[in-house]
Amino acid sequence: MQMQVHVQITRLTGADYTKYLPPHSYINAHHYHPRDLAALLTRLHNDPVEYGRYHLWRGYFTASVRGSFCELCHLLHTSTTPSHHTHISSWFKNPTMCHSPPKNMSELYTKNLT
Repeated sequence: MQMQVHVQITRLTGADYTKYLPPHSYINAHHYHPRDLAALLTRLHNDPVEYGRYHLWRGYFTASVRGSFCELCHLLHTSTTPSHHTHISSWFKNPTMCHSPPKNMSELYTKNLT
């Protein structure tokens, strides 16, 4: 499933998104005081050029969801051929169903911009 809506992603979690997302593709709310975050979001809302910079990555990456539990549920409820799996994790984590992101998204993103 591809992302088809251009929204600004603002994250307020403890996860290290630098490992998984291109730089300047999200806002880490932990890096801002609430008032400063509100000011930044307001500025982005009012400045299409600055807002657009948060979407430059779309020219180099495709966001997709693979191997989700929704897919598993769909297969369980629609498959007409019964199957047996001793270890569901080895079936679900099959390399043909999932892929790992590059180890250093920042380096890949920068390389693609030059």
